[in-house]
Amino acid sequence: MSHLCDDKEWVEKQINGFVERVMYACQQVKKAGHHEVHITASLGATIFNGDDASVEAILKQADTALYRAKESGRNTFALYKTEMQAVSDARLEMEKALHHATEFKLFKLYYQPQTNDKNQLIGAEALIRWKDEQKGFISPAVFIPVAEEIGLIVEIGQWVLNESLSQVATWLKEGKWDPSWRMSINVSPIQFQQAGFLPMLKGQLEKHEVPARCVDLEITENMLLNDLTTSLEKMHAIKCLGVHLSIDDFGTGYSSLKYLKSLPIDRLKIDQSFVRDLLTDKSDEAIVHAVIAMAQALNINVLAEGVETFVHYDRLREIGCFFYQGYYFGHPVPPEDFIAEFVHD
Repeated sequence: MSHLCDDKEWVEKQINGFVERVMYACQQVKKAGHHEVHITASLGATIFNGDDASVEAILKQADTALYRAKESGRNTFALYKTEMQAVSDARLEMEKALHHATEFKLFKLYYQPQTNDKNQLIGAEALIRWKDEQKGFISPAVFIPVAEEIGLIVEIGQWVLNESLSQVATWLKEGKWDPSWRMSINVSPIQFQQAGFLPMLKGQLEKHEVPARCVDLEITENMLLNDLTTSLEKMHAIKCLGVHLSIDDFGTGYSSLKYLKSLPIDRLKIDQSFVRDLLTDKSDEAIVHAVIAMAQALNINVLAEGVETFVHYDRLREIGCFFYQGYYFGHPVPPEDFIAEFVHD
């Protein structure tokens, strides 16, 4: 849009009207042969008068607004505001640092114990940690979504799998890892969908000579939304290898319960958001009850995440949950501390 008037409020109204028409056109169902294609759009825009700003600066502002639209849940629109620039610059800085960390393998794996109702170790979850030289530790909740968006998550995921299996192999040889224990490894939906994921998994198991039964891949419900048929085929192939499968953060996604009975999974992990308020929120308690009952009916194990106090542990045990992970049992720690704190001869 060009040659608008000097009334900024009127200009913004015109832009909003134009954007609404574009987004409406995108949302209309398209036909591709016998298939229906659904498209959504995220749009960013900026207003300029042409006096001072260069083409590069204008495009950067529009791109910054686009990032804001994506952060707001996608399928939406944002108009550039000056205060957005600091957020955009921080994002760019994060991307550069993440590329550097991925190239030079600056990540570390910490391990958090998983236990049963007899306070016996049943395994651990491998959790990635990144300590930036300037900013210190950066939460995975912050950098993993960025890694997914800029295409680094597959490389990072392969590093995590290689590192965690290498660690299990070492502990097995040293007699510090019981063959009945499982190492839980998170798999991004983007990584899981890669055509080469299954061969890569097989290759890693063979390379490290780790028994498949020692590995538990954690996937999310949302992964099933993309292509259920292909996902199911890959899940069955993984199970044929002898690898365990868990649904992580269960209850926070959007998968239909009718599919749950067809999934070849061994365990549901109840999201910590439900466990945290289990004692004070009747709705959360009802959800936990329902998940446990449903899992028992389907012969699926349940592990509760975020168990932080004895009272939480005791209540979970009362209602039929017998596997746990959380600060009450142990924080994520480096490998040498994991052995020292949680593994007993």
